[in-house]
Amino acid sequence: MIYEHLQCIGGFIILTGYIKQIRDIYAGASCLGLSLKAYSTVLIGVFLMEFNALNILLKGYGSAFFVTNTITCVIISHLILLIWARQNAEKKQRTIIKDAFFVSVYDNGSVILTPCKVNLNTIEISDIVSAPYVITETLTSECVIIGENEFPAEEAESRQNQDSFWY
Repeated sequence: MIYEHLQCIGGFIILTGYIKQIRDIYAGASCLGLSLKAYSTVLIGVFLMEFNALNILLKGYGSAFFVTNTITCVIISHLILLIWARQNAEKKQRTIIKDAFFVSVYDNGSVILTPCKVNLNTIEISDIVSAPYVITETLTSECVIIGENEFPAEEAESRQNQDSFWY
């Protein structure tokens, strides 16, 4: 009987830590520092221990172990779902804007270089400065220069390559 009480106390202590983590996530704390792999590994371990807990319960003893292990399994599953959802939302919200140059190349060899902004998460080009030139030639290619690197660019409506920057 003493082991049942110790199991309940230990299970309560473990759950208190997980519940605090869940409460912090609901309160708006960032999840970027939390590892889904670590919590998934813990869940796998607890889930495998659930088989032992069920075996002990079916033998007529160890109900506290079964109950605390089952609750821990549910709480960790909930925590993993919260972390996953919050991390995805945080990644979408983060925008890394860089200054870049938008390059337009024409068939007569003309090249127009204008400043622009690039969101590195969505690969969207914005704030392209209009060039004060009137070019009657045919546009052959467009690209973006970020630092020393050159990347292809396309209009959003006619975009062929999903990896190219778009405007």
